[in-house]
Amino acid sequence: KATRVGVDEGLPPESSVTAAALAGDGTIWIGTDHGLAQFDGAKVAQVLTAENTGFASDSIRALLAASDGSLWVGADGGLSHLSSDGQWEHFTHGNPFSDNFSLVSDLAEDPGGVLWVTTFGDGAYRYAGGQWEQFLPTQPNVLLPSDSLNSVTVAPDGSVWFGAYYAGAARFNGSEWYSFAVPDLIDWNINDIYVEDNGTLWFATSGGVTSYVP
Repeated sequence: KATRVGVDEGLPPESSVTAAALAGDGTIWIGTDHGLAQFDGAKVAQVLTAENTGFASDSIRALLAASDGSLWVGADGGLSHLSSDGQWEHFTHGNPFSDNFSLVSDLAEDPGGVLWVTTFGDGAYRYAGGQWEQFLPTQPNVLLPSDSLNSVTVAPDGSVWFGAYYAGAARFNGSEWYSFAVPDLIDWNINDIYVEDNGTLWFATSGGVTSYVP
């Protein structure tokens, strides 16, 4: 059985779907380039936009339904957080992002509930205990291949993998960094990374797919 979700069901006209997330309460969140849609299984209940919610823009790039029942929304120009009690908080330039920040490209949560954010132009961020920490390739011992990142994925062992924009990939185990490049990877542009339960990694690139067994 296929369920169609389009303009007739309430999505904004002429919108492209960019992300989706299933919340713990069964709500399906659909990110588009015209806002964030809340789908109840039959129709779009509401569309949240910069105008009615305070997003940095209507162009939604990434969604994460967190384990604490909250929702993280990455967009062009900022990051927004919907707490489990229905309150929005917004993050943008100066809090915590620098002037180099342009958009949030991906979101992930590690087993300890720590949020990981990848950006385009501003490296990676870790959010834990209400505090932000930035990671840049210019920092000592940080082996991120670029400050423009496409994706972030948390492996079953808790290590964090980053896919860079035409610069390869990196792994952070909490204390040490490792970098991965061509020819080990089939292409420099790492669009996404998937990790199987047994630790096998799959790198989706602009030139094909690379599988890696640690």
